[in-house]
Amino acid sequence: MVYNHEPRERIVHFSDGNSFTVPADTLMAFRDDQTGITDTENPMASLQIAQQGNGLMLRGIPSTEEVRLTLTDIQGRTVLQRSLDRQTSQFIPLETSSRGVFIVRITGNNINRTQRLVLY
Repeated sequence: MVYNHEPRERIVHFSDGNSFTVPADTLMAFRDDQTGITDTENPMASLQIAQQGNGLMLRGIPSTEEVRLTLTDIQGRTVLQRSLDRQTSQFIPLETSSRGVFIVRITGNNINRTQRLVLY
């Protein structure tokens, strides 16, 4: 598990020789057990989450497994929950009242990615 609090992406190196890029202001967790996926092969390493117009644009979504998106507000209330299509890029529309600081969580069998996002 790695948290990058910096305003830019950072390459993280581990003592076992693995390394990967963690986007700015993002918490990432990886499993390396009987699934056979290692940190350097993790499909979520290239995931990008950004505000676009009146929604979220997701790029780099793995098409190999079912993935779920959860958006919570700063007080922990769930604003949106959705299963993502098996497409590498998706636009998720949001209600126009969805403004402020939110936590975006993307989970799957081998994926657990959390990122803070400011929607304006």
